[in-house]
Amino acid sequence: MVRRTAAIGAAALAFTAIAGAQQAASQNAGEIARWTAAKVVHYHMVGVYDGPAVIAYREPAGQATVTDRVEIDLDWDLKANAIVGEPTIVNAVSEVRELRNEHASCPPPALNGPYDHLTVKTLTTSGGALELKGIRSFPSIRVVTGCQGVQEPRTIRPWDQDVVERMVVPSPLMLAAPAHSVPNLTVSADKGSFTIKGGAWTWTYTPTLVN
Repeated sequence: MVRRTAAIGAAALAFTAIAGAQQAASQNAGEIARWTAAKVVHYHMVGVYDGPAVIAYREPAGQATVTDRVEIDLDWDLKANAIVGEPTIVNAVSEVRELRNEHASCPPPALNGPYDHLTVKTLTTSGGALELKGIRSFPSIRVVTGCQGVQEPRTIRPWDQDVVERMVVPSPLMLAAPAHSVPNLTVSADKGSFTIKGGAWTWTYTPTLVN
């Protein structure tokens, strides 16, 4: 009797698993069909930079680990690979930590103002890719070079540098990608957003259908 009950229980579990897999496959097929038919998709995009940076303008003696963040909302024409309407951009203040010199024997730099890794000003498209055009702001910063005998303290002037970050806007079909099928891709548990990591940048995309 125990064996029969266990067998019945195992069969029920197997049936439930198969039914669940079929339902998931059906839902996945529905999502694929919906996004394949889409023409314009709204993207809420959150980009986070977390990694090393030279924070003294053109001077590797001033380095740090930097965290920065930008949020973008835009409507995207999937066929034309183009922005529809006016996007919105929200820039966060950069955080700087772990100040260091390129040479371990040299003292770390001393900032005389804030460093901002990227303030996005405008968004354009080129060759089907999205271009984030903005400014990288370097502060006045005191660094020490040499350290192989005589140390040479110097003050580097502040500078605003034009920066362009180029990226491909991924298809919303990423939401239906099987686990581990795309390198550096993570899909949220609710299948509402996906995250792609590239270098020090991590981008999270939340697409919604416009038409």
